[in-house]
Amino acid sequence: MPRCPECEERVAAGEKSCPACGASLRTPPPQGGGKAAKQPRRSARPQKNSSTALVIGLGTAVMIVGVVVVIVLLARSGKDDGAGGGGWRPRAAAESRNNLKQIGLALHTYNDTYRGFPPGGIFDAQGRGQHGWQTMLLPFVEQAPLHGKIDFKLPWDAPGNAAWFKTRVEAYQSPEVSELEDAQGFALSHYAGNSHVLRQNHSLRFRDVTDGASNTLLAGEAAGKFRPWGDPQNVRDPWAGINTGPESFGHPSGGPGQFLLMDGSVRTIDGDISPDVLKALATPNGGERVD
Repeated sequence: MPRCPECEERVAAGEKSCPACGASLRTPPPQGGGKAAKQPRRSARPQKNSSTALVIGLGTAVMIVGVVVVIVLLARSGKDDGAGGGGWRPRAAAESRNNLKQIGLALHTYNDTYRGFPPGGIFDAQGRGQHGWQTMLLPFVEQAPLHGKIDFKLPWDAPGNAAWFKTRVEAYQSPEVSELEDAQGFALSHYAGNSHVLRQNHSLRFRDVTDGASNTLLAGEAAGKFRPWGDPQNVRDPWAGINTGPESFGHPSGGPGQFLLMDGSVRTIDGDISPDVLKALATPNGGERVD
């Protein structure tokens, strides 16, 4: 029989206290000899390596800087630096191309309305210039109110008309050229007509274009020496070449020039084009072959 730890009297098994002295018979918990308490299990998730995090951060920063640089370069590519100020710029070139397409649409609408293209210029019996082809296109390039103010009984630069011809027409001015008016304040055009098609006091019809509308130049970018859009002499001869001088066709910076063809399309022509091909493109009914 077990004994009481206090009085050493025998006690029955299972007793919780000694009947003699009343001492508790419960066994105290083991001190250091028992099984250790179970510790919580640590997570097996690996810790981040500080050097790896640094590399990732630097890579992200470099990528952000690269994106910013690209955005800035794209924005600068569309800025206008003026004639000859920085070469070909894609965005400005696209806007100039759209201007030529708008002029082409206006010319075709004029042809549908009057059964012929406008004369390159109207001159009186004494050879004095009255009005040019771009003046006649005003209603078809969203300038009908301006067209209505012009007195066609007077020359374009007469005192009674001069004020209207100092109005800038967006479709007639290229975003790549900074020269917008002449010394008298007349608004300039950066596009000229083909003198073989837009002739003096003569309205050409489609039936006269036997070389084909897709093989005949109608107008194009001027290389320099820009004339007012109201000037009846705002036409040029493509035979003179591309960028051969300020009075030729071409790009103001000396690059390839953009041209409007009689079918309404716009094409880019470089200065190294064959003179024979350029001559064939200039004439509406010369019978030349264009490859």
